Amino acid sequence: MKFRRIVLITGLALVAGFATPVAAQRLGTYRWQFQPYCNVMTVEVTQVGSTYTLAGADDLCGAPQGAALHGTAVQHPSGVIGFGMTVVYPDGQTAQVSTSISPTTLSGSWQDDQGNAGMLQFSPGPASGTPRPGAGAIRLAVASGGWMPFDTTDGLRFRYGANILAVSIATAGEAWMGAHPAVPVVLAGRRLRLVALELCYNASANGQLFHVSVNTATNAGSVVTMSSTARALDETIRTDAACRVYPVSPGYVLTPNDVVSIFAGANLAENGEFIVRRTTLVLEPTSSPAAADPASALTDVPSFAGGDARPDVKRPGR
Repeated sequence: MKFRRIVLITGLALVAGFATPVAAQRLGTYRWQFQPYCNVMTVEVTQVGSTYTLAGADDLCGAPQGAALHGTAVQHPSGVIGFGMTVVYPDGQTAQVSTSISPTTLSGSWQDDQGNAGMLQFSPGPASGTPRPGAGAIRLAVASGGWMPFDTTDGLRFRYGANILAVSIATAGEAWMGAHPAVPVVLAGRRLRLVALELCYNASANGQLFHVSVNTATNAGSVVTMSSTARALDETIRTDAACRVYPVSPGYVLTPNDVVSIFAGANLAENGEFIVRRTTLVLEPTSSPAAADPASALTDVPSFAGGDARPDVKRPGR
């Protein structure tokens, strides 16, 4: 490709001063993926003397509106190519991204000022993964003590540690558990968007994870409903130990009347055990001011509608 040829053959000479600055020359349009996320940037590269300018967009994983992107690429004396870029999100927030890529493969690594990092893949195929957390991402950790049995009659045994929860059951069966963190719906005058759940766990053949969901429920007026809406849901049977990201796609903007709950279901053998480790909710601020939301309050004694709010799961064989 023309960009690669110019970088490999003339890049070092230009940086070393063996060529005088020339007029801007458009080299072409190129793509990179911010792995492990599904974000793909498409940029037009233009040579201006001994540097290269980048202008394009991050597709935000196929969102209706991407994020504008601009920056500069230089080749360092070591031969490594570095990008310095500014990403401007649709709501006006920005993020700074830097990269180091190989002059032979044009792939390498990236990191941003939000603490995110990964591999930068040149000319990727179809992108998979979850969206990269946006500017100003808010991470809300749920302590192990924040988890509890869904129903106190289920006969579950909870063993709490400083950073883990071990769940077992006297007789083989399903173990349903939930966490109900105090999630802010407004921060610094801005409404918040629920983006993802990160869950670290240890599962096994004797303690299979089969359900993970993030749910929201709205409480407004005098009728309190027990039903909720799953914003992220995974019902894959897992027997591994991992930290997984469950995206809320395309993201859910919390209302002043919303509460957030996390549910997990494990299939336990007799004396089997399932372990919950780190649990983190990821949110981000929006451009919507909280003042635009109408106030609501309970004006009388609430009545209750609905029944058991346990997630309705149809598992294989049931």
